[in-house]
Amino acid sequence: MTDHNCESGQVTHLARALKAVGLSLGGRRLLDVGCGTGAALVALEALGAVAPLGLDPRLPEPPAEAWACARLRPGDGAALPYAPGSFDALTFFLSLHHIPRPAQAISEAARVLRRGGLACVTEPLAEGNMYNLERWIDDEAKVRAEAQVALDDALATGLWRQVATLHYQQIEPYDDLATFVDEMLAVGGDLGQARSGRAKQRAHHLAEAFAAVPDGRFEQGYLLRVLQRC
Repeated sequence: MTDHNCESGQVTHLARALKAVGLSLGGRRLLDVGCGTGAALVALEALGAVAPLGLDPRLPEPPAEAWACARLRPGDGAALPYAPGSFDALTFFLSLHHIPRPAQAISEAARVLRRGGLACVTEPLAEGNMYNLERWIDDEAKVRAEAQVALDDALATGLWRQVATLHYQQIEPYDDLATFVDEMLAVGGDLGQARSGRAKQRAHHLAEAFAAVPDGRFEQGYLLRVLQRC
């Protein structure tokens, strides 16, 4: 999934969903799992979250003595380096489907959340013309579906209750196909190499999918689900 959307935009939709069910992040100690560069932390703090922290496996490893004061920390969403009941809220912005063991990540969320804590999960859906373009470079239909199944299974354990859902669309504009491809390949590493190979092999399909949206305004569907720890 591309990072074309600003994370703060996702926070806006989270705020709308929480307001609809009479909940807020005010006064809650929060962890953002899969935080990337941490861009969402400022927006989360503006919603009232208390000194929110971010965790992402792509972050560089800091000296151990820096962890106590660092707002960002490298780490695996399926093995959170925090004590039970450390947080009042936890967010996954477009990150749960990237974790190889999403069910374990949700179990870890239950462990580090206090009773009554919120797990706010925003996930892209495999639908619409944005997906039809992306899939030629990286088809995430399977992992996106697995993330939703993991959430459904978590609800069945009795550890959670779902308190809000929001299905919405966002527009992702691209001036040309090259800009989209460059963005998809910017992840680097093995994933970037694999995407580069597919982009070359499927150049014709990519061109057709891009041309099918003449104004370059691609619709991406998202599903936000807010679960509360019982």
